[in-house]
Formats: sequence, structure tokens, C-alpha cells
Amino acid sequence: MSITTNNLMWQDSAIVASNQKTWSNGISYCENLDFASHTDWRLPNVNEYRSIMDYTQADYLNTIFENVNATGQYWTSTTKAADSDFAYSISIPFKGNLVDSIKALDSLDIRCVRSTD
Repeated sequence: MSITTNNLMWQDSAIVASNQKTWSNGISYCENLDFASHTDWRLPNVNEYRSIMDYTQADYLNTIFENVNATGQYWTSTTKAADSDFAYSISIPFKGNLVDSIKALDSLDIRCVRSTD
């Protein structure tokens, strides 16, 4: 299943709740994803994730998603400017805040996105 909101189509399948990868493997996974009859998927950036956050909900991800790892962190494609060994992730347990994560070491959740315009 996919969800479209804010001119973005988001992957929302059962694998999203248990699909953990390093940053580079997450980028490759999204770029090679053939899902919902589309092949132009990518790892979302920080602003795209923020556009779906609902801070009135316990899991902070918009309630339109059926598949959310409520204890997880989701990679973004956004590299930390001060240190390129790190990228930002969205932490569900830390109220949807950004966390610096080590690209090559940390295995975090992946949710792919594509533009609809």
C-alpha cells in the first residue's frame, strides 16, 4: 500500500515496520524499489519527514500510515553538514526529533518516498 500526501507518495507496507539498514543500503534500497507500479523511489529528506509528522499523536508519524515502528528511528537522506559521516534520522521515541546517526554503523528503519508532481 502507498499513501499520498503533500504531493508525496510514501511507501506503507508491512516491511516498513521491520526494514532496518545502514544509510547507504537504505538509499540503495529505495532507489531500487519497484513498488505500487513505480520505480522512482528515494530516501526522504528531513523536510519531507517533517511534513508528515503529527505531534498530537503518540507515535508522531501521521496517522494515515498503517505500518510504523513506534520504537524506531527512520533514516533521512540529509547528511549532517558538520560531519559527513553522520546523517539525520527521525526518532519516534524521542518525539519525532532529529538524531545524528552514523551512516556506516547504524541500522535504522527505512520508508521510501516519491514525488507525485
